Formats: sequence, C-alpha cells, structure tokens
Amino acid sequence: MPAAVSRCKWKPSATAAAAAAAAATALAFCSSSDGSSAALATASSPQRAERQKLHELLQVAKKRCWPETLLSGQLPDLPGDEAMSGEEFRSELAPGRIRCRLRAAYDGTQYRGWARVKNATPLTVAGMIDRALSLIAGQNVFVQGASRTDAGVHAAGQAAHFDLSEEVAARRPPDWQLRWEEQVNAQLPSDIRVRAFEDAPEGFHATFSPLGKTYTYRLHVGPEPPDPLERLYRVCLPTHWAKEVNGDLERMAAAATCFVGRRDLAFFTPWRPELEEIDTTRTIHDARVVDE
Repeated sequence: MPAAVSRCKWKPSATAAAAAAAAATALAFCSSSDGSSAALATASSPQRAERQKLHELLQVAKKRCWPETLLSGQLPDLPGDEAMSGEEFRSELAPGRIRCRLRAAYDGTQYRGWARVKNATPLTVAGMIDRALSLIAGQNVFVQGASRTDAGVHAAGQAAHFDLSEEVAARRPPDWQLRWEEQVNAQLPSDIRVRAFEDAPEGFHATFSPLGKTYTYRLHVGPEPPDPLERLYRVCLPTHWAKEVNGDLERMAAAATCFVGRRDLAFFTPWRPELEEIDTTRTIHDARVVDE
C-alpha cells in the first residue's frame, strides 16, 4: 500500500584509485567548433584546477555502485561546499546576466537533499547539477530550485533556474537547449537528469514564480511484510502504527481532509528571528489517499 519520501543509504562508489585515474584523464568538456561550450584554460591556470576538482567529484558520483555507503575517504580532497548564500539567490537578476530555467528529475537516495549549504557536504543534488553546468558553461553556475527537498527525497520535475553572463549566453548555438541537455546529462551521475532548458521569461524565479507544487508520500500501511524491492521508495510505518491503521485507507483519507485549506505551517519550520516577518501560511488545495 501507498506513499513516498525514502530514507536510504548511499550507493557504493569506485575506489579512490579509480576515481583519481578518471579525474586525471584529459578533460575535453564537449567543446564544439562553433564555440557552444567552453574549453578549459591552460593546464597551469587556477581555472583549470578548479574545473578539475568539479570533474573529480562528478566522476566519483558517477562510478558509485548501489547500495553500499560512499565513504568519505573515497571522495576527492575538496573543501566544504562553496555554495552561494541565500541572499544572493533571492536577489533580482544582476545586470549583465541572462536567466535560464530547466527541469530536474532525481533519485535522492544518494544525496543530502537538494540545496547546497556553504562549507557542508558537496553531495547534494543542486551541487551535482551546478558542477556539471559549470563545466559546460565555462563559468561558475548555481541553480536555484522551486523547493529544498530533504535527504533521501526524490523528484520527477523539480523546476530550477540559473544565471549566465551575457558573454557566455551569446556563445550558445541556436540549438543550445538540446546540446546542453545532452552535455550536462553526460557529466551527471545516472540518478540525476535535467531537461527542458530554455531562457526564462522576464521576472521568473524558480522559488517564487510557481503557481503550485505536488508532493507524493508513498507509505506501506498494512500489517503484511513490506515489499523489499520498494524499500527505497516507500516508507514503512512502525509496527505499532501499522497495527493501529491496519490498512484502513478510509480513516487515512478522512484525516487527510484536515490538511486542505489555508494553513499556517510555522510549526514545521525551525524558529529563527526572521520568521516573524515571513508569511508562513500556505494553501493546500487537495490531499488524497490512493491505494496502490
């Protein structure tokens, strides 16, 4: 029986030696004759060293094997995440920049959530997409998503935007959307995929522009043993809860209706001083229980 958000373990990776060997290969980042993608700077430049670090981390992520844990010792020697601050993300589009948008689908089992956190683990979904985009664009790129999914949470169509300099945007070929989709996905691990690249309309912001979001929570609520093949994609209720519910979806459906309407969700947000100035009310349009 139904529901979503999984708490899973990391998939195993290649050995440190294999990762280092992969990172040491020549890095030809999908450059083309029309200049649609940036090549690396000279071998001794700081830019090349930075790009190689991005490539190393992506190679480690791509070579993991499920379902073992990716040990910290198997990661390249990287500092904490260099993510931009939230204030920079929330600012208006800077002069000389072009905003683009995309959709992302991912299995969040391996990652510490969507959002990058400064000086924290680099193993986040946005972090992987940022690094892949940065390699193709030839400049540091930071995506901003519609939502900040937690560790182990998956998405089928996460909306996101990123900003490019006008110089980089001008170098894109007419069919850049398809080219970048192919090239960025080639850099990403197979549990993350991006699509639907396009220039964003004026005033678009992935966090503030969406008209709605859909969340799915897949649960096992019956007294029978859960399907082990769904353990990564379905939460199994604790035994005493499962016995209490006893597979009674009608009771669950009745309870779900209590969420519908305009609700203040401040209770679910860790308190911080700025919350007093933030609107924490949201409208839940529908909540339904479906028997799978």
